[in-house]
Amino acid sequence: MATFEVSVVPGDGISSVVHRVADQLDPSAALDEAGALVLARNRERFLAEQEPSGRPWVPSRASLVRARTGRGGGTLYDTGRLFHSQQVTGSGPQFRDIGTDVPYAGKLHRGRWPFLGFGSGDADAVEALLLKRIEEGTLGR
Repeated sequence: MATFEVSVVPGDGISSVVHRVADQLDPSAALDEAGALVLARNRERFLAEQEPSGRPWVPSRASLVRARTGRGGGTLYDTGRLFHSQQVTGSGPQFRDIGTDVPYAGKLHRGRWPFLGFGSGDADAVEALLLKRIEEGTLGR
């Protein structure tokens, strides 16, 4: 049988661990952080010109013209308005939305260039984020 010694620090009992974990798992804070993470991943895919699944977009005619003339800017990225308009909104106590208020976004998203969504690997990234929050709460980091 193995034995071990536990040091008890005054005021640092199980209740303080529970409070730290509760703080780390505050649904609103966890959702805000997870929403920011997924938004960042959406923006990375946007710049890489990929659907949430990781599949490459079909290049737009406008991007091909810009490339030939040396103007720059990829598919769906002329002025940067659509890219910079992507944001997380606190739509409810148990979820967050990622969207844009640009009027033409829906047409582009439902057309040949889906750019918003929960993509491949996003679930794993959110799970890792939540596990990190739990670890930080239990270890007091």
